[in-house]
Amino acid sequence: GRIDLAVELSLQAIGLLPEHKENYFKLAEMLINTKGFKDALDVLNELPKGDPDARHLALAACCKEGLEFFEEAEGYADRALELNRFGTSALNTKGIIAFRRDDKNAAESYFARAIETDPGFGEAYTNIGALRWEAGLKDEALSLYERGFILSPTVPDIAFNYHCALSDLCEYKQAE
Repeated sequence: GRIDLAVELSLQAIGLLPEHKENYFKLAEMLINTKGFKDALDVLNELPKGDPDARHLALAACCKEGLEFFEEAEGYADRALELNRFGTSALNTKGIIAFRRDDKNAAESYFARAIETDPGFGEAYTNIGALRWEAGLKDEALSLYERGFILSPTVPDIAFNYHCALSDLCEYKQAE
């Protein structure tokens, strides 16, 4: 919960090992999870020179989507999927973009593909839960929100959605 300290320590790690891409990726992911999309994009832009790999492109897609640059986000996600057709994060981002464009069928298809690719990716379950919630299928949505939370309990949006669903349905015992 101490994001400023985590960022500071991550920047120190990058300073010590500037050629180690994983430090950049972890920092960018942390910033994305706290909606620091611009800062995450700045971190990605500092990666050691070379052609971006699928993870770099997928993270850039998340940032661009968060900043509401949907065309750019889709381009990054498509490039990530060209390099890795099983790119869970890129599939999820494409689903979010489809959802924002009100194409719920395409959104669900992308989220389902993300789950098939990585059944441990909590965000895709939460996103399908949002589709179910919107369709009035609240019990099914709650189950999906719960699975997303169990798989990714440290992602603030996932925890928030699960909490809101539990509160709305007065499922306090389940929450406990």
